[in-house]
Order: sequence, then structure tokens, then C-alpha cells
Amino acid sequence: MVAGKEKSQAIRDVLSLDGQAHSEDEVAAIFEDFKGRLADAYGALEVKEQPGASETFANLRRRGIKVVLNTGYDRETAESLIQKLDWVVGKEVDGLVTASDVANGRPAPDMIHLAMRQTAIESSKAVAKIGDSAIDIEEGKNANCGMTFGVTTGAQTEQQLRSANPTHVVRSLAEFCELIEKVG
Repeated sequence: MVAGKEKSQAIRDVLSLDGQAHSEDEVAAIFEDFKGRLADAYGALEVKEQPGASETFANLRRRGIKVVLNTGYDRETAESLIQKLDWVVGKEVDGLVTASDVANGRPAPDMIHLAMRQTAIESSKAVAKIGDSAIDIEEGKNANCGMTFGVTTGAQTEQQLRSANPTHVVRSLAEFCELIEKVG
């Protein structure tokens, strides 16, 4: 399963399926080709936010809850997507952490730990991790987040998300927001 992983690691995982050794140079070349193809595809594609994302972010931020996006994409790709959505770090969201910002991608907790440092959050128990893949949930659990949410609007099915044992599974960002309001 490669959904949600840092993309170089996902390439390594796919290459390993043939049982042969592959060099880091080969991985790097494939990754650079992937990034170029991705940039071309996203450049030509109309990028739309998940339904309710902007409203969810605004609602959370009004309540004093920090919103940090994290992604298995590299910073250049992530910033390109955010720009296409007309989102600004510091306005719609409080931060952006990408796989290229840390030593270890998901499921390691590095991206969450960096987000916590950037937003001056000291306890991971105060963090709610939401994601659309099992590896997102594993990342949150590895960071000891207080809550982990799988959202079914993305890469994986509810069953796949539940296999990672999140504290909650939601069907939308609106449902996530409602649950956060209930639990405080």
C-alpha cells in the first residue's frame, strides 16, 4: 500500500516487488520523473478542495485550533497545489509540512512533530490527526496524537481505514468538525 507515503519511499516499495536490488540513483531518477509528470498533470488540472475544507479550517481556527496540512508530497508540489486552491499559509491554514521537510516520512511521526514545533504545541495528546489513508492514521498513532481520524472521502475505503484502528472514522470534513465540537 503506497497511499499517503512519502513518494520516494513509495517508489522504493513498488520497485521492491520485483525482488531485485535497485539503487538510490534509480529511485531518485524515477522520483524526479514522477515530480515532473505530477507538475504537468496538476498544472493542467483544475484542483478543487475537499468539500467543506475551507469552512472546516475557518471554524477550527475561530475556535483557536491550529490547522496544519501535512503531505507525502514534496514542498514544491504541495505549495503548487495550495496556490491553485488560493490558500495562504497564515490565513486559511497555520502551517504546511511536507515529506521533504523531515528526515522520515509516514508512518514516522516526524511531520507531526515538526508541525507541533511550528505551532508551539507541546503535547501530542492535544493533536488530532485526520487523513484519508491508513498510513496517515499510523503516523498519528506513532506521534501519540490524542485522536486519529480516518476520512472516507479520499484514497482508501472505510474498511482499509478501520484496519489502522483510528479513534474515529468520518465520512466528511463537516462530520469531523461536528465531532471535534462535541469532544471539545
